[in-house]
Amino acid sequence: MIIADPGPISPRFLTQDDRIAIADGLHSDQSVKRIAASIGKSFQSVYREIERNSKPDGRYNPWWAHNRALLRRRRPKEEKIRVGEPLRTFVREKLTEKWSPQQISRHLAREHAHDTSMRACPETIYRALFAGLLGRRDAQAPHRPNPTQEAASRRAHPEQDQEHDADPPAPR
Repeated sequence: MIIADPGPISPRFLTQDDRIAIADGLHSDQSVKRIAASIGKSFQSVYREIERNSKPDGRYNPWWAHNRALLRRRRPKEEKIRVGEPLRTFVREKLTEKWSPQQISRHLAREHAHDTSMRACPETIYRALFAGLLGRRDAQAPHRPNPTQEAASRRAHPEQDQEHDADPPAPR
């Protein structure tokens, strides 16, 4: 079975071409260090690749190795907040009470130490919030005024600013 390649990946990962070069080097009895130098990777990475992705009989097949690497890279797991209604409800309630994702995450870790389905890191909460899984985004994440914009607004409308200054500052 051939797994569809999901697209471009980071240069730190081995590509199908790198794996073919490794197989060719092994077939021609080159040292692992020489193979690594030819593909521009660390020799430890090449050793690890051969160890991790060789077939059970010990042979290294680049296509088989690439498919195994792609299968390991996939994330079949659903997001906890998407599938866990109690977790989603709890997080939504705490967000409406103006708790931060960090506070929610710490509280969940303390209160549900033995129940991993009721835990979420702040990154997961932010991701769910911006994906709209926790309700309307504008209702969950209130706008915080930007101090720079407030200062620019005061400079643009000085008459409004004077209304607020009942007592001018005393001269020094």
